[in-house]
Amino acid sequence: MELKNRYKTIKNSTSIIVYVPELVSIPETLFSGDITGDTKDWKNECYDLFFKPKKVITKPNKDKEN
Repeated sequence: MELKNRYKTIKNSTSIIVYVPELVSIPETLFSGDITGDTKDWKNECYDLFFKPKKVITKPNKDKEN
């Protein structure tokens, strides 16, 4: 559900830079990790290619346990 909400946020955003919360529950298929706040991270760059022209960056999730 978190990923569906993330994709909906990205799709509905009118901004070029879209901030999304870090995932609380990491799906098993994301074995390499989530996107980050670093726009140069390769995972972020893949998101950017998919959601062109938007840049997607995480923001800290207050619900995430450390």
